[in-house]
Amino acid sequence: INELKKYTEEQFEILDNVSQNERIIVNSPAGTGKTLLAIEMARRSFMNKEKTLFICFNNLLGKRIRNEMEPLSEYITFFTFSQLLIEISKVDLTKIDTSKTSFWRDELKVLVYKHIDKSKYKRYFDHLIIDEAQDITTSDNLLILSSLLKNDLTKSKLSIFGDYEWQSVYNFTNSQFDYFDPSEELIYPNKIKDEYCNDLSLLNLRVNCRNSVGISNQAQIFGGMNPPYKKVLRPDDNTNPIIKKYKDLVNQYEQIFNILNLLKKQNYKDEDIVILSLSSKKSAAMSGLIDYMNQINAKIKYQFSYENNDFGKKGMIFSTSIRSFKGLESPVVIITDIEQDKMNEEETKSLLYTGITRCVEKLYLLIRDNNA
Repeated sequence: INELKKYTEEQFEILDNVSQNERIIVNSPAGTGKTLLAIEMARRSFMNKEKTLFICFNNLLGKRIRNEMEPLSEYITFFTFSQLLIEISKVDLTKIDTSKTSFWRDELKVLVYKHIDKSKYKRYFDHLIIDEAQDITTSDNLLILSSLLKNDLTKSKLSIFGDYEWQSVYNFTNSQFDYFDPSEELIYPNKIKDEYCNDLSLLNLRVNCRNSVGISNQAQIFGGMNPPYKKVLRPDDNTNPIIKKYKDLVNQYEQIFNILNLLKKQNYKDEDIVILSLSSKKSAAMSGLIDYMNQINAKIKYQFSYENNDFGKKGMIFSTSIRSFKGLESPVVIITDIEQDKMNEEETKSLLYTGITRCVEKLYLLIRDNNA
């Protein structure tokens, strides 16, 4: 497998560990290759003809993994967690008001419990792979997943990957995900081991294989990450994140437009650029940018999209929230709507850490100057 060439010594150790214990949970920070390892576990399960359930949380990441799993579908069944619940419940979404948060947080789970015994996936799988486990492992969710395994959680093969300290939606007071229930308690790795499967191996990765030295340092500074990465694999190219201050939204539009023009001169393609907001999917920064370009009669017009299917589409600059982009990466990341007076708040630090670590090459941070 060609991707083995990309693995770090730490990742090789985890792959070796699986040969000794097929039940692992990897709790590690962003950029350390958790999704890569989860995909490798699925490939190995396919080679071993193991019926495997592979799940993640985010729809965007799910789209990427689903494409990679399609050739393996004889043995690998992939869902995002919300899609899995819909599949088990057999609910017809065309007859449901899916705009109601109560459906996702209450009614759907009731339907799942009602129909799970008749599901074709009941006691069906040999192996469970979870990516973004920090957004999934509540007691209710673990109960549902256990019932889909031939030997439940206590004896089945488990490969669980997450970043419980910094990327869990349960760290956010106001989640944008309708199917996230803040009243549920997240079960952390040590408790999963103690209460569900006491022979689970708790493993950790600390080598960053995605970001440059400058971006890794910025993630550690702004995110307050402790302990820091043990090592950054990419060579130090002396490229540091660029911080831009803005005084109001119009000034932020101007800053973004100037950045895009500069990137075009540096031969970056529009599809190489992602704009991530600390706020909602349709961010404050993006909502007026097109109007701004029209007002100044800009010679260069850019196309933007919030639609998940447009991520990576030729000629399209993709924009979404930081939370929706977890697990993914882009050559250029522009982070908007950063409030200077909130940068020491834990939720802001967590979001900045997540957003910064999405970047592979060039990072811009747009911070509102409250003193302007």
